[in-house]
Order: sequence, then structure tokens, then C-alpha cells
Amino acid sequence: MRHLNRLTERQRVFLRALRNEPATMEEIVRRHRVRPWVMCRWFRHPVFRDALAEVMREVRFQGAIELQLADRKAKRVLAEMVEGKVTVGQLRRAACFDVIDLHHHRPKRRGTAKRAPSSAAPPKSTPGPHPGHLPERAAQLITELRALQADPAPDSNAPSDAAPIAEATSAPPLDPA
Repeated sequence: MRHLNRLTERQRVFLRALRNEPATMEEIVRRHRVRPWVMCRWFRHPVFRDALAEVMREVRFQGAIELQLADRKAKRVLAEMVEGKVTVGQLRRAACFDVIDLHHHRPKRRGTAKRAPSSAAPPKSTPGPHPGHLPERAAQLITELRALQADPAPDSNAPSDAAPIAEATSAPPLDPA
């Protein structure tokens, strides 16, 4: 661990237990009698956070290696079962399949896969009033909008263009028979 000389003895013991013991963090906190307020105080210090992050990386790396080794062992056992060398029952075969399945469906590391670009590059023109339109199209839309605003409101007695559309889209009357 880095910063070993900048941590207290209690923090070092706690971090070593996290790294070496196969237990959850809650169990280790309980076993070492670390109070919640003490954990909060520890988390405020960047040195402790860095050391904890390093321990967590080590634990993840060790878990990945152990899973790879278990995957190899499971494949070897299944191959021996197929060849007839091992005749142990269903439980061992199921355990081997579970290990292989877990290894192949484990979450992949973030940041290693190359991502495809989310969209095409924007056009190389000066930015217009709306990012989705080119400046010429935006100017055209603005002039059309101003022309519509300059026209007086249509007379309610005048025939409307919307009436034929409503009649064409309405359903025919139901037959009461």
C-alpha cells in the first residue's frame, strides 16, 4: 500500500483485513469495531481514500485471477468427464457450468472498449439561432413566422381549411342496426 507511513495503525490493520480476508466490508468494520463516525472521518482524508482505492483494485484484480483459474479448472474437469476419466455426478458438472458461465458473463471493465461516435459531426458553418438548422433555413423559418404574426387573425365566420381535414379523418357514423 502506498502512503503506509501516513496512515494510522488502526487504518493499516483495517485496510490489510479488507485486502486479505474473504469477508464483506460490513463484517470487517464490525470485527474491527470501527464506528460510523470514525469511518466518516477516515473518508474525509485523501490519503485514506487513495489507500482504500488501491486495496479495492488489488481485491478486484485478485478476484479476476481466481475466477480465471477456476474457469480453467472447470473446463479441465468437464473435459475429463467427457473422456470418462471422472464419473462424479450432476452436482460437480453443474458447478463447473456455473463457474464457466460466471466467467464468461462477468461485467467487463469500463473504459477499455472503444466506443463508436454517438453522431455525425455538426456542419462546419457559423452557428445559427437554432443548432438543428443551418443559418439559411433558420432565417427562412424566422421570416415565415414573422409573416404569420403580421397577418390578422382569421375571421370566425370565414371558411376554415381545417374543416375538410376534420371531415376527411372522422369515422363514418355507426349503423344502429
